Amino acid sequence: MSEQPLFKSSVRAELRAQKTASTGWLSVFSEPHQRTILLLGNTHAAVILARALKREGYALVCGVEGDEGGAEHSRDVDELWAHRSVESDPSGFLRDLETLLHERPEISVVYPTSQGFLQALTRHHHRLPAGPVYAMPPAHLVNSAFDKLNLLSLAVLNKVPIAPFEVVETPAGLFQAVERLGLPLVVQPANSGGPGTPTLCETLADLQAVILSLSGGMQPLVLWGKGKGRRHRVYFAAQDGQLVRYAQAAIMRTAHAGGWGGALEGKTVQPSRNVRLGLERLTGAIRYTGTGCAEFLVNERDGTACFVNLTPHIPADLAVPEASGLKLSTLAIALAQHPDDPVPRREGAVGLHYVAGASDLGTATCLSRIYRAVVASLRADIHLLWSWRDPFPGFFALTEILPSFVGAIGGRAYGTKAWHGS
Repeated sequence: MSEQPLFKSSVRAELRAQKTASTGWLSVFSEPHQRTILLLGNTHAAVILARALKREGYALVCGVEGDEGGAEHSRDVDELWAHRSVESDPSGFLRDLETLLHERPEISVVYPTSQGFLQALTRHHHRLPAGPVYAMPPAHLVNSAFDKLNLLSLAVLNKVPIAPFEVVETPAGLFQAVERLGLPLVVQPANSGGPGTPTLCETLADLQAVILSLSGGMQPLVLWGKGKGRRHRVYFAAQDGQLVRYAQAAIMRTAHAGGWGGALEGKTVQPSRNVRLGLERLTGAIRYTGTGCAEFLVNERDGTACFVNLTPHIPADLAVPEASGLKLSTLAIALAQHPDDPVPRREGAVGLHYVAGASDLGTATCLSRIYRAVVASLRADIHLLWSWRDPFPGFFALTEILPSFVGAIGGRAYGTKAWHGS
């Protein structure tokens, strides 16, 4: 098997890569790091995670596959790893992973940063190479969290209020459920084994697109109707079902009107008693161990809350719990390696204002929204991707929205390449 192709994300390394292209590979380090982490998923979460783990003294290798990108521009990502696609060739990806871990024994932690990689590791957990720590909850807990019907059943059995929903198995049932729930709503697979991701349907045309995407065969779907209240995100860690880290944020603005879509702006708030109680009941019911993120709808007038979702992977807005002091980035490793060691309880700081930065500008469709996005960015305590110390990931995320800037600054010179071996 050939050497693994690894490239440092810097202009100097890019020039070295051009000079040594005939070899087909370039190793960054003269001596291997003893504390090296492999990040699976070239995502914004991976960039934020790399920044946090670099402060702890780790070296970071990141896979090239990911919808968002950004790791190739980060000064904290030491190397990129080219591999076969986890989506189109999962068996090939696992073989590449096995080869990499065999040739690079200094990689002590494998850290999935996206749902796709987490599901792949969970689905094939019996085939994963032994040796490194896999920074994720146990496979059966991941499956429980991704199985929406299972989560809803647990919520009902444990008296956790839930948002309005219906489960449908036929196109006719889908339209009947839409008539009862109304628009807008979110359509998502009912279990972790089904393909696809949550889809926001605001119009009948959106629903028609969903139906067309199911032409290969209908799978059970969950339709979430619009509940009452503001979306709150809870960043947490639990040990044997008991919450040990907790921070709650109210989402102030989203990508779509009416509170739908990705969060563009939010603020950490005092923990809600009803939200915390609901999450404690859910994590206790499955004896959850690991880090995660949950969403609730909170009626801020009377404090009532209903459960919406729970995800067992590092969230895209990881910068929020990191800035609040939860240190979920390293705790995920510790809980996977030593799940029974006592973890000090800690609550996140309150009053931290965060914005999504480039994503916010990308959704702005009028001058008033652009103005609000700029003002929010100037006033925010946390920018989810932007960092003065590590500016290029945030900058190039902006150029994805304003592509004409790329040519003006010669941005391609800062890109990094990752090859398979010759």
